[in-house]
Amino acid sequence: FSSFIDEVRLNMDIRRSSLNSADVRYFVPFLKGYNESFWLSGQVTGTISELKGRNIELTYGDKTEFNCDFDLSGLPDIENTFIFLEVNDFRSIPGDVEQISIPGRGNIVIPEPIRKLGIVSFEGTFTGFTTDFVTYGKISTAKGLISTDISMRPEGKGDKFLIRGLMKGTEIDLGSITGNNSLLGKM
Repeated sequence: FSSFIDEVRLNMDIRRSSLNSADVRYFVPFLKGYNESFWLSGQVTGTISELKGRNIELTYGDKTEFNCDFDLSGLPDIENTFIFLEVNDFRSIPGDVEQISIPGRGNIVIPEPIRKLGIVSFEGTFTGFTTDFVTYGKISTAKGLISTDISMRPEGKGDKFLIRGLMKGTEIDLGSITGNNSLLGKM
């Protein structure tokens, strides 16, 4: 077990199982301090340092569902792990997100304009590192559709990031979202 991360091969077929974030901290160290429960299923193979997941399904709260495939290279050092994440389907509601408690900061608060979006869904890909990645996909809401092709990279020191790319909105109802129907009707 002295070389567990690089030499022990995993071949897991996870059937719908209830997990807590504390259960997976060894494999995903950035979950330290979180105490969230969720349901998980899918296939995970490879070593910890070269991990692959297929047909991963995660459910949380009342209506949050996440279905993906992933390849991770470099764990357990999450900051230097190359990530390829194909999101087949992600959907959530504000109430589920607000149940999540960030260690040292409390529960996430969703601003009212975002709450008006209703169920938010995403399908697409993330490629790169946690702080330097490209995302391509579609975000669907009750108030419109947004297509993305964006890169995010750190800029200088601190918590500043440079975001470049394209976002295209279709049938965005800005008036309803902002509460200013007279100026920003459906586009």
